[in-house]
Amino acid sequence: MICSACTTRGCAQVARREKNFNTYKCARCDTLWGHLKFAKQSHCDLERKEREKTLYCLECENKIKCAACNTWYSESSWSMNERKQHRCIDATLVCRICRDKGCTARDTKLYTCQNCECQVGSKKFDKNLLYNFKHRLRPTLICISCLAKAKKRERTLKDRLRQSKRICKCFCMIHKDKCPLSPVYYGERRWPGSDGFISEADRIFLDELKPLPEWWARARGRKSTDF
Repeated sequence: MICSACTTRGCAQVARREKNFNTYKCARCDTLWGHLKFAKQSHCDLERKEREKTLYCLECENKIKCAACNTWYSESSWSMNERKQHRCIDATLVCRICRDKGCTARDTKLYTCQNCECQVGSKKFDKNLLYNFKHRLRPTLICISCLAKAKKRERTLKDRLRQSKRICKCFCMIHKDKCPLSPVYYGERRWPGSDGFISEADRIFLDELKPLPEWWARARGRKSTDF
């Protein structure tokens, strides 16, 4: 007799009144199943040791692996065109979750943004910036989202600076006494917009921009001939 639990796992009576109560591990999902959970053509090879690494159950046999996250998905998770290309030309497939992260069939790797420290795919980076990082070994790699936020912050600070009266007027290495950036008392630190429009954190942000914005360099006292 075979209980209902074992019958559900695939254990049952086979031909010629022989019974097979053995369980076999699927090489893909690592689950123990009875012989009925495997394809009929695999029955004759179930006892062979060399088949253990390539023995897949019926549920896992038709699954397709995502090339980015190495997760196996059922056929229903892929479109008909994707399944056809994968079977005919062994095309690389990327699941929807990884595509949302920016991974592509050509580049399935994840890269870390140096600003937000998020791991995203190549589609989330500027093409030239990613090319310089990969092939020219440039150290800077910032995602498109962070670049957009930085550009927006830069435009906001530029508009704020227009309301400030504290910008360089002398264009000298050491600001003259009448220059708005010249300290009034000992230990005072002045920079463009330090009269309440540009904070010290904003100043550090602008100073670290590469290339340095022309409007910010001119506000600090650099002439147009210095660019």
